Amino acid sequence: QLEALLKCPRDYFTIELTSEIHVCDGKIVAPPFKAVVEWFDRGQKTQDQAAKIITDTLKSAGYSPLDIYFTHLSASCYYENGEHF
Repeated sequence: QLEALLKCPRDYFTIELTSEIHVCDGKIVAPPFKAVVEWFDRGQKTQDQAAKIITDTLKSAGYSPLDIYFTHLSASCYYENGEHF
């Protein structure tokens, strides 16, 4: 679904799983599952659609509660093989 929405090949997407410990009021608590999307800004409508796709996919896999946030990359600060976009 993300491939169709963003018109990018599947191998452009990667998932990084990290381990975090959350403490609230001195006790370790189960955090919400967090999805962080690092991408070039594609506008609010596309971002909303991507968030919905990611939410539906992760919730169907049993991840709940779920938080998603987007980080917008700057083309002039992003390099691939030494060349910026």
